Amino acid sequence: MISGVFIDGKYVDDENLPKTRVQILKTEDDFEIVPLDIDFENQMFIRFIAPSSHPNNELRISSIRKDGDILRIELRFVGSNNHLNNARPPERRVVVIRMDRINITSVEFAGNI
Repeated sequence: MISGVFIDGKYVDDENLPKTRVQILKTEDDFEIVPLDIDFENQMFIRFIAPSSHPNNELRISSIRKDGDILRIELRFVGSNNHLNNARPPERRVVVIRMDRINITSVEFAGNI
């Protein structure tokens, strides 16, 4: 659960809840439900959950770079202005990235959500 979103028609604003949540999933034990065909020795997943006023707009990774043990990922909406006229109350947005396994301890997201 995260703060700053509408769930079942009610706004959740709880200072005890995080505004975003990032998980690095490197082993089968990290998953509640295991997707098929995952080579955990060579692959990993990043799961990012945050509030979004544009939960249906398509996102793309505009940049990704590794700074020491930190992976920095920037997201952008597809198209130049497709997000301007379709804002709505914030909902949870989940972004999942499947990638080659690398040695990191944290992930930072920036850009559009």
